[in-house]
Amino acid sequence: MTNPYYNHGSVPADNSQGSSSEIRAEFDAIAAGFNKMPTMTGNGGKLVKVNAGETALETQSASALVAAEISGATAKATPVDADKLPMVDSADSFALKNFTFANLWTWIQSKLNGATAKTTPTGADTIPISDSAASGATKTLSFTNLVTYLSGLCSSGWNAATATSATSATTATSATNAGTSGTFTLSSTLGFTTTISVTCTWRLNNGVVSLFVPQISGTSNSVFLLMSGLPANIQPTTPKTMPMGSGTSNSIQVMPLPSISAGAIAYSLLNAGAGWASSGNKVVDPTTLTWTLD
Repeated sequence: MTNPYYNHGSVPADNSQGSSSEIRAEFDAIAAGFNKMPTMTGNGGKLVKVNAGETALETQSASALVAAEISGATAKATPVDADKLPMVDSADSFALKNFTFANLWTWIQSKLNGATAKTTPTGADTIPISDSAASGATKTLSFTNLVTYLSGLCSSGWNAATATSATSATTATSATNAGTSGTFTLSSTLGFTTTISVTCTWRLNNGVVSLFVPQISGTSNSVFLLMSGLPANIQPTTPKTMPMGSGTSNSIQVMPLPSISAGAIAYSLLNAGAGWASSGNKVVDPTTLTWTLD
């Protein structure tokens, strides 16, 4: 059967004298077939594959071949729990195995929850971030730099709140600019075994809201915490994320990060990847939040 390496000719014919030129031509055809194969030297441990032109064999390292296959595979933007990743199992003589995203997340949670708690971070301590200015590269941020950044945000907010002049005070005609204040009840809609309510004090001055929220405390039944009841006249037009505060999640010190949107305040955790503990105590310490109405 015909093949791309060597196909013998019809010479010499049966019972005929051999011709040296014809014999050499056959050997040349055989040599040409061997030339389509990779050499042994310098190719130890590599894989052999047909080249892109389908004209010869070539070698490639296993790692390069796998990398090319992964790079050329169809991208999936949002993995699901049942999706799998390859791994080598160190507990089983590094046998090739796979694990699901669900198992990966469970492992990550165990590492985060098992980490030693530090109640008083120092300026040199760092937290991981994804740098949007560097194509999402993973970097670290020191607490010193974090505090400097948050202080700048807080300072600009407070300056806006206090930057009122006699002229603006006398010409203010709307509730936004006149500077009003009051109290209201903020109640939990998600996060506690029973509804927790606190009385908050607010002030609106020149388009800037200052809100004092007393301690929020109760027994947790969810990894989330949502407090509702923000009056319409102090709700921001766009969602706002506030500087982090302090609190407790099942007796572990945490840093709640409040976000305000659509009449509610959601408290996520800056230093707990799995969210709040779904049992035990859940506490947000008293804090003053400041935002603009835009």
